[in-house]
Amino acid sequence: MNEYINIIDELILESNSLYHLNTESDKFIRWIERAKMIVKKVFGETSTEYNDFINISFVEWNFAEYPTENVNNDFIKGIDKCRISLEVFKEQIVLTSNMENVMVTDKNKKVSKIFISHSSKDKEYVDLILEMLNFIGVEKSYKRIFYSSKEGYGVPLAENIYDYLKAELNNDIMVLFILSDNYYSSIPCLNEMGATWVTSKEYYSILLPFFEFKSLKGAIDPSAICLSIEN
Repeated sequence: MNEYINIIDELILESNSLYHLNTESDKFIRWIERAKMIVKKVFGETSTEYNDFINISFVEWNFAEYPTENVNNDFIKGIDKCRISLEVFKEQIVLTSNMENVMVTDKNKKVSKIFISHSSKDKEYVDLILEMLNFIGVEKSYKRIFYSSKEGYGVPLAENIYDYLKAELNNDIMVLFILSDNYYSSIPCLNEMGATWVTSKEYYSILLPFFEFKSLKGAIDPSAICLSIEN
């Protein structure tokens, strides 16, 4: 992942020298094609990231019809959009890289599934975390991920929810706590936290925006490494 970050850094730096150019410039064409290539390489040809990036417009004003000060206005806006997109993509790659490091488990431990312990009120964030797990290679399957707020990843039809959760926590799983004020306000979430502690399951924590490290409590070890989405 570091090589992609370095290339994106180069593209962001080089974008500063493009503003006085236009879409016919060889330098701009080389830059934009290289940028498209790296976004496609990182996120895939069918990804939203790649589709949004290649559809950024650089349509310029007609030189004959508009004043000189407006000539490259749309082109400049296009460069700005590309730059902002590349900066966001870099942050995504850094977060993904950190997550990969956290998800590496002891080779002597068998982990067959990830249990995402969360509040349903935080579904908007957890859906993105699920996408990140899939992006770094975790199979898109209920056999590999338990996430009760997403169809196809939760409790199967006709199953008793509490019996199913109990069975899940007795399997070879790793628990991913998605912590927030909503989480600590939920009795079912706290029950999952307690069950994780009782069964001595391996766990990692992700702190959602507006929830600080100092707010950690309960069965979570405050000295354990956590990831904060805001950092």
